[in-house]
Amino acid sequence: MPGKHRVRRQCQNYQLQRAQFPEIQIRKGTFGLGAFTVKNIAKDRYIGEYIAESVDQDSAALLAPLQKHVKLNYSFGLNDKYTLDAWRVGNETRYLNDPIGNERQGPNCASKMLFVNGVHRIVLYACKPIFANSRR
Repeated sequence: MPGKHRVRRQCQNYQLQRAQFPEIQIRKGTFGLGAFTVKNIAKDRYIGEYIAESVDQDSAALLAPLQKHVKLNYSFGLNDKYTLDAWRVGNETRYLNDPIGNERQGPNCASKMLFVNGVHRIVLYACKPIFANSRR
């Protein structure tokens, strides 16, 4: 219609393809290293892509006792054949977690698998508004 402005919304896959995510800082928290937001993040906004190496379930089972011993677990169950493990290869999303001690409030982020340009990718997104300087 003449005189009306149309609001154009970008597909969130655009943000994923160009790695345009909110800034996250990794710093020491109450229970070791954690991811903290720099600015507020709106509900349903993509926070980042989970980057890790793909390992079969047998390899993941071999790594599990070692990771338990050093109290570091960056595994993400992909399916019944593979696990993504960011212990050796990964990005800042491996430090994202549910808020410790706030089980009543539920998780602040969740994951979903997307099929983008012929590739499966895992994106983490905000389940609710996340406020600046809060641990994710």
